[in-house]
Amino acid sequence: MAKFKPVRAFSNTVDRVPLKQGQVIFVEDTCEIHWDPTSDKRVRMRDVIIVNTENERTEILAPLSKFYYVIESNVLYRFGADGQWKTVSDMSSVQGHINDKKNPHNVTADQVGAIPATQKGAKSGVASLDASGKVPSDQLPAMNYAPASHVNDTTKHITSEERQAWNNTTKDGPFLPLKGGKMDDDAFISCKNLAFTTQAMPGAAGDHTLDIYLSEDRHGSGSKIFDMQLSSPYVFKEFGIDANDEETIFLEQTTMDDGKTNGLKIGWGYDGVSLYAGKTKTFDGVGIRAGGEKVELVNSKILWPESIVNKEYVDGFAPKYTKITLTASGWDSSAKTQKATVTGVLADETKQLIMPMPAMASQNDYAAAGIACTLQEANALTFKCQTVPTKDITVFVTVQEVAG
Repeated sequence: MAKFKPVRAFSNTVDRVPLKQGQVIFVEDTCEIHWDPTSDKRVRMRDVIIVNTENERTEILAPLSKFYYVIESNVLYRFGADGQWKTVSDMSSVQGHINDKKNPHNVTADQVGAIPATQKGAKSGVASLDASGKVPSDQLPAMNYAPASHVNDTTKHITSEERQAWNNTTKDGPFLPLKGGKMDDDAFISCKNLAFTTQAMPGAAGDHTLDIYLSEDRHGSGSKIFDMQLSSPYVFKEFGIDANDEETIFLEQTTMDDGKTNGLKIGWGYDGVSLYAGKTKTFDGVGIRAGGEKVELVNSKILWPESIVNKEYVDGFAPKYTKITLTASGWDSSAKTQKATVTGVLADETKQLIMPMPAMASQNDYAAAGIACTLQEANALTFKCQTVPTKDITVFVTVQEVAG
């Protein structure tokens, strides 16, 4: 084997060094060694640690089982598994280090237990991933059990119609949908080809009974189907559906038409949900639902239509604020005024309450300057000061509509 003959080079010049049997090239910038075992072959080694002096080498507390090159002495060492330093006088030990399959160099798939690529896709091998990164279905293992049937189990399995009704996903859900205060599309209850008996329902006076009528006359002169009376004190003598265009559901304490003083009528028509009650009677706990929204009583009394106010109308009177900045450079030095844009401000001061309030950080400067709002215009306010401030002042302007 050729003797050790170190040559120093850099990574960008190592290829320029001619091949020479036995030649060892130390690459300074990458800490690599290139060795020419023959005149036509060059081997690169990366497992090399470079130190400057022999003292640095001997002072290493825990040397690794690697090659060490000392620049000062131009000597290549190897720290062996026996814990001894050995001078590399020829490349035979280097070749032995490369051929040692128990060290990290040239590790093979067999050494780390990797399955050969030839077994990919085999039933007993490693599954191949498809383009989406998933295991194809034909490579998945077969189930060794059969799905349990639920034909005879005790679990309730709902139909698609039940799921749709319970989740209220369409107009046929549990509540009649409202859109813009009107009924959305057609909402109706229909009966067809019904056979009714004229025979009285069994039971004594005071039993729970129910009245249902087919005609518009819901108080006895029409076609009563059967009768059920609820016992006192909460007696609802009638429950029915009007046949007129209002399609009214009504519950009554006593005989009640429009204008009567006792009773309750809840209905829906083409322009939304309606509620009617006798003016001398209150109903605790009564409420109606429309589109999922419940309308409760106020102080145990039903609200009359003229007392019900649209939410959008009420929200229109809620206070609104705008944040503005009175800049130090925006003041008219002679008039000591500054106009600020405030969207929503009206020219008519009787229609709004306007309250400018300086931000906490600007309150001292606002007071020191003697600032006041002196003029109201459409979408603008004018402020006047006693002393022109030298800083920007932040002001919150609160505007509240006033009902005239």
